[in-house]
Amino acid sequence: MKAYFFAAATCLCLVVAACNAGSSTSASNTTTETFSGSIGVSESGTYYFSVASSGTVTITLENLGGSSTLTAGLGGGTASASSCSVSSYTTAAKASASVSLKISSAGTYCARVWDTGGLTTATTFTLVVDHP
Repeated sequence: MKAYFFAAATCLCLVVAACNAGSSTSASNTTTETFSGSIGVSESGTYYFSVASSGTVTITLENLGGSSTLTAGLGGGTASASSCSVSSYTTAAKASASVSLKISSAGTYCARVWDTGGLTTATTFTLVVDHP
């Protein structure tokens, strides 16, 4: 009886593992890009990236001057020629803050970080962009 129970439990575990193995497909279809720079008082930094298909873009402010209290603007949107039209943003992003934007087609998009009045000197930052 114990051997039968053990075999049934092992089989159930294998079935559960097989079902869970295919449920996390979005990670393999996501590209992660990292951008680092520095912004001064009243300045901004804009970064461009290409997206292969529709989906969700997540832009995360990983680091802002090594501080957990500094804030900046953080956003993303569509890129054209030499500009970034920000459509999703926050003006009070601290380190680890993120914004998301839904995109309907492949193309060139942008991420932007900017001083909203809280910086007193040039400040380094790191943006991480996850996109389809």
